[in-house]
Amino acid sequence: MRIVYIIILLSLSSCSVIIHGTRQTVTVSAPKGVTIKSNSDVKLNDTTTSYYKQKSKYNTLTKASGTIEVRRNKSHYLIYTKPGHKDYVDLMMPKSITGAYVVGNVFPFFVWGWFIDGQAKAYMKFEKSYALNEDLKKIPSYTNDKKFIYVDSAFLNIGTSTPYVTKYKYRNYPDKKGEVLYYGSSNNSNFKTHNYYLQNTLNYMLYDYGFIDSSNIVIDHNTVYINCELTSMNFSIVKFGEYFGFVNVEIDINWTLKDAYKSKLHEKTISSISGKVAFKDIFGNDNDFHIGEIIDDAVEYSFIDFLELEETSLLLNKDTVIREPETPIVIKAELVGSSIEDQKNQSVAIKTKKGHGSGCIISSDGYILTNYHVVKNENPVNVIFNDGTSTEANVVRFSKQSDVALLKIDRDSLRSFKITTENPSVAEDIMLIGTPLSLENINSISKGIISGIRNWNNIKYLQTDAKVNPGNSGGPLINSEGELIGIVNAKLVGIGIEGIGFAIPIKEVIKSLNLKL
Repeated sequence: MRIVYIIILLSLSSCSVIIHGTRQTVTVSAPKGVTIKSNSDVKLNDTTTSYYKQKSKYNTLTKASGTIEVRRNKSHYLIYTKPGHKDYVDLMMPKSITGAYVVGNVFPFFVWGWFIDGQAKAYMKFEKSYALNEDLKKIPSYTNDKKFIYVDSAFLNIGTSTPYVTKYKYRNYPDKKGEVLYYGSSNNSNFKTHNYYLQNTLNYMLYDYGFIDSSNIVIDHNTVYINCELTSMNFSIVKFGEYFGFVNVEIDINWTLKDAYKSKLHEKTISSISGKVAFKDIFGNDNDFHIGEIIDDAVEYSFIDFLELEETSLLLNKDTVIREPETPIVIKAELVGSSIEDQKNQSVAIKTKKGHGSGCIISSDGYILTNYHVVKNENPVNVIFNDGTSTEANVVRFSKQSDVALLKIDRDSLRSFKITTENPSVAEDIMLIGTPLSLENINSISKGIISGIRNWNNIKYLQTDAKVNPGNSGGPLINSEGELIGIVNAKLVGIGIEGIGFAIPIKEVIKSLNLKL
């Protein structure tokens, strides 16, 4: 009778289940302050007492180290979290099989037991311990001494010889010995395209970090721009047997930092790798993840590394001091005109290699004011007068902080604007002259009022409801007496935004360029 009982017991079990059980206990650990979460469907334990706090389908270990019981027939996630830091996702999956599985396959006396082995995967063996050996990556956060950041463009540029999908056996993955399944491009040329998804993803990250000020859209020298180009993207498919495996992605991104006027400050190519996602969660029927999430994870690691570079960090420091030129320039306005025709003749268009803007004559001997962003990095430029004639002008002085520039042409006896340093009043009637959109529209006139007086980064701006369009930058803002009170420099744009333009008060211009009237 005892022999019959043993035979029945063995027939309902298997070698692996009897010897090893359907679960394995593993040790997990992380640096101090890091919280560990897992989707294992049994309790997480620390040294003596059993705890777990249920949050969604993830259990939270209450200490930075402890033990987890995992089922041998599935993979389990470890998510390491810490306030102000980026989460790291690791995957616990079997790495080998037990000797009991070999015995069960060599001596398959009981088909039912063999079937149980196949379902419970009791022969699968996990690592004994999983440790996060270094602290999580700290997420940059905005402080008042930092500049705002905006991602201006993002490109995919993956070469034809760049591996795109590589398949590995689990044991060969550490040595990167795998089979390339696909390369970056199916044709003979590099694949480069503007990727708005990547650009928007990065800007959402910056918004979460606090580096995008959605309320300040005026041209601001304390804003920098980032361009990125993703040049390599290799998905690794790492398999162990038929049922287990993970997917991650390694990428290379070239980051370029530019100032408020789009001039390059520095660039760096950074490599990064995403966390691990179970193969079945990408390609299975009940997929919990998608490819975009893996890419986003790797992109964010690369982005944080770029922002944390010493050179990047120094360039992100806000410029708090506006440096005035030491030697004043005397402005001689001997011939001033106040009629509409005079004001048009005293206004000019500024033509550069990349476009055009507007300007205004402020002295009889050929000094002209415009915006720095109109003439940036270009000298000389071309000045076009109201009568269609033109001449060359040199940039003799500028202020990036105030976005103003002073030009000089070789002309004498010019009519110029009368400058007033009296503060304008809100609701005061004004007029602006400029060359909107096209040079064919040279010296167009727009009327409005002073809507408000604003202050950003210690620089005053005159807000106006007069129509401001691309090409108006650098043109004169004139009061009802025909006096120059400001230089037009920006307009708020966006859906539902109408009639919000800005000009730099002439007092700020005089101070920034150190002009003497």
